[in-house]
Amino acid sequence: MYYSPSGAATRALLTSVFFGGFSFAALLTMVIYTVLFGFIATRFFRWE
Repeated sequence: MYYSPSGAATRALLTSVFFGGFSFAALLTMVIYTVLFGFIATRFFRWE
């Protein structure tokens, strides 16, 4: 659950609120998903 996009975002938000920092694993997961989905979007989405 922590390595899905919503799970990583939830973990990062809760960690920052309750512990004052952030989880590097959650941040890395969100960055990887952002790059992956961004590449897929630019590859397959076309204005026609």
